[in-house]
Amino acid sequence: MDIRKIKQKISFLISLILLFLLVNSCNNPDKQVNSTNEKTNQDFIKIIPKPRNGLINPFYERAKEYSIKAGLNIIEDGFDSIFIRIWYPNIDTIRVLDFKKKYSIWAGELNVIVYDQRGDSTRIINKISGRIFPKSGLPFFIDSIISKGITTLPDSWDLPVYSLSTHSYFLYVEIATTTKYRIYTYGIPYEPTGIREVASIMDIMKFIETELGILSLDKYYFLKLK
Repeated sequence: MDIRKIKQKISFLISLILLFLLVNSCNNPDKQVNSTNEKTNQDFIKIIPKPRNGLINPFYERAKEYSIKAGLNIIEDGFDSIFIRIWYPNIDTIRVLDFKKKYSIWAGELNVIVYDQRGDSTRIINKISGRIFPKSGLPFFIDSIISKGITTLPDSWDLPVYSLSTHSYFLYVEIATTTKYRIYTYGIPYEPTGIREVASIMDIMKFIETELGILSLDKYYFLKLK
């Protein structure tokens, strides 16, 4: 057989194989799914306020570390449909209030985390979890804290007239939905303030104390001073 004709046949077969692979790759449904996922990830908004000194947000870092070490739900990548987490930290115990809505039903959980802090090292000693049952019922409770601003309050660093005290306790709140995650923080003042946003977070803590019996951080702080 003519060698030149053999080479022509081999070249033709290779061309057919390459054409087949090219058409198959263009119609591959997996490629389309990956592209959609990338667009979805790009549409997700994550808001982590920066301190006025421009460094990393220490409250976000702590919330992330405690969540991982204590085995809490990781919500910074979103939640279907809404998740509200309120952190009550103090010297050796953190109370974490979780409220999540899924399939149009709200559920509440309290996590009490006992930890040991040695420098930059955090060790979780114990965690106790239980369902939350507000006195007025969970639907009324959720409607009340939302109307008081729990999901819409700005971060305290965004308030030009509010200075955080380094010696007080800090309340931080995480909100996660399918499209957005944000965290904000308030340092609890030594005495009442006329700043509307700070008054709102104090009012939310007072309402939580009335409904759930969880002492607000300002009372805890002042009791410790006595």
